[in-house]
Amino acid sequence: MKIKVAIILRSLETGGTERQVIEIASGLNQKKFKVVIISFYNKGELIKLAKDRNIEIIFIGKKNRYDVITFLYKFISNINKIKPDIIHSFLDSPNIFSSIYKLFYPKSTLIWGIRSSDMDLTKYSKLRTISKLMEYKLSTYPNEIVYNSFNAIKNNDISGYKGIYSVIQNGIDTKIFINSDDFRKQYRNKWGFDEELFIIGMVARYDPKKDHQTFVKASKIILKNKKNIRFVLITNDKKELKNIINYYGMKDYFIIETNITETNKVYPAFDINTLSSAFGEGFPNAIAEGMSCGTPSTATDTGDSREIIGDDQLISKPRDPYELANCWLYIYDKNVEERIEIGLDQRNRIINNYSKEIMLKKSEKLYLKYHQLNNHE
Repeated sequence: MKIKVAIILRSLETGGTERQVIEIASGLNQKKFKVVIISFYNKGELIKLAKDRNIEIIFIGKKNRYDVITFLYKFISNINKIKPDIIHSFLDSPNIFSSIYKLFYPKSTLIWGIRSSDMDLTKYSKLRTISKLMEYKLSTYPNEIVYNSFNAIKNNDISGYKGIYSVIQNGIDTKIFINSDDFRKQYRNKWGFDEELFIIGMVARYDPKKDHQTFVKASKIILKNKKNIRFVLITNDKKELKNIINYYGMKDYFIIETNITETNKVYPAFDINTLSSAFGEGFPNAIAEGMSCGTPSTATDTGDSREIIGDDQLISKPRDPYELANCWLYIYDKNVEERIEIGLDQRNRIINNYSKEIMLKKSEKLYLKYHQLNNHE
């Protein structure tokens, strides 16, 4: 008999967590595991990718945030139809509703996935704060809480949570995220950039924690002396970013792209891949994916970024555009061969420490542990 795993998500919109769930659902040993994704909403750019990988998806059809009672009934009914051996929920609202399910069915096995650390909730809505407080209150319900970063523990981010916890860092598909001259040419041609231009890019949704404003400030600083640089933002919201870019008088130097799901084709077009986050990161996929593509990558010191990159010269203080610009300048001033060497070293770091295979092996071990415990009860 295969071990049935129900993975609970809010939606399949483009995001690091959603991509990791797809990797888990499609990558687990199919002889041992049967995985079903339960999504609250029937929306998201990653639905096609999940279906292309033959992942079974159940959409509950939640109408909006106020649809609670009817949704909860449908949610519980669908889980009972599946009869999973293990429920693995990701992020706040799935964790909350999965815990309510366990309240009714206390013998069920529930694992929470926590994907952020050191969050500044003052930057978000009251609803987000309430959700976090509810998570704290319900944190005795899951059998185990799995973080995707060690930084969450180091920063005492677990102080509000109770119970057993562990860390499984994200895993990158190093066979998909590769260096490619064809992808580089494809996107640089699309953007109208020749090889004489030096491109600094960032893949990040528009969110307070990503701190796009610091990115734009840093771009203005480095352009004072380096005129052949252009900037690309891969994101989900053009309007707000355009307002920031226009405010700093930088519109002639920026390209903003939305609705790109195949980000593996974008990283090779960058000369530097970066992340300007101010807080809240766990394991930032955008850094690890860029590194896997052999694109020299820099980041602010949030989440596990310092550990992933492994070079303090490529790490800057959060909210410090001058330090971020200096990290970029460090790579910019290298010759082509030296930049290639940095990229190769970073790719090897991902292969050896943060590959999809490593993440899947740890996930399988986790699920097998609880399956064996359940059989002994």
